[in-house]
Amino acid sequence: MKPRLYEIYDFTSNSWRVVHDETRDWSILGLARRGTCVDGNTYWLSFSSGQQLWMDILLSFDFSTERFTSMHIPSSGRMFALSMTREEQKLCMLASVAADDVDVWMANKIDSSGAISWSKFITVKRVYNNHQWMMFLTGMNFLVDEENKVIVCPGKSLDSGRFLHIVGEDKCIQVDKHDDAGSRCSLLLSYAPTLVSASDIL
Repeated sequence: MKPRLYEIYDFTSNSWRVVHDETRDWSILGLARRGTCVDGNTYWLSFSSGQQLWMDILLSFDFSTERFTSMHIPSSGRMFALSMTREEQKLCMLASVAADDVDVWMANKIDSSGAISWSKFITVKRVYNNHQWMMFLTGMNFLVDEENKVIVCPGKSLDSGRFLHIVGEDKCIQVDKHDDAGSRCSLLLSYAPTLVSASDIL
């Protein structure tokens, strides 16, 4: 696979420049190009071609050093999505570890060397048929309600249009979005307010 170029925008010079990484053996593909920003670093789900086998990895970009780092992940399961909690801005990851289970992990501590301490937030049991389950996971993005121990994520079915899933260890609620029938894509974004203005960082 031909390596892709990644650029960073410099507000001081109003210009783009290429981020160089001579050791890169990874690629950010498809919907995984949406990054999740936590504590000034951005994280992506990525794929590594190390040892001639493609594998899921968690990739971090440090804007202060302009370097990518491969981060430790809690399991060997398939990773589907990243998010963060609102209050403490903890990085969260959704991964499938079995045919019928999906684990949501929460990062407790992130080290600059790439080490992350993870704890399991919840395990979601499969409650859909094969077609619905794939639609639930494909292109997944989600929000985390740490207090109520649930995640919220968009979905689509063939008979009821678009809806929201509210999913926990012992609950699964589907909320129809009748006013969103014409939308081609549903996307949930985590937002953490900040007191820093744009002029303060320029």
